[in-house]
Amino acid sequence: MNDKKSVHYLSSKKERDSVKDRYRARHAKDDIDNPETAGSLSMEILWSSPTLRGGMRNYAKKFSYKVVDKTDETYSKEAISNLI
Repeated sequence: MNDKKSVHYLSSKKERDSVKDRYRARHAKDDIDNPETAGSLSMEILWSSPTLRGGMRNYAKKFSYKVVDKTDETYSKEAISNLI
């Protein structure tokens, strides 16, 4: 949502914050203290930082895990539509 090159980019900070708040409300009961649950992975990696790398860094620090970043690929709108 923060990356201007992303197909999911939202230009308004207010709108980005609203999306994050709604996500957190939907997942308020997720077990985010267990490092191997989907809830903790998404909360830390996807929502704790404006960048994916920052989220991975936060996850690694919080849970003392080694995180290997293999996300150098970027996808165009065309490539994404082909995946769907």
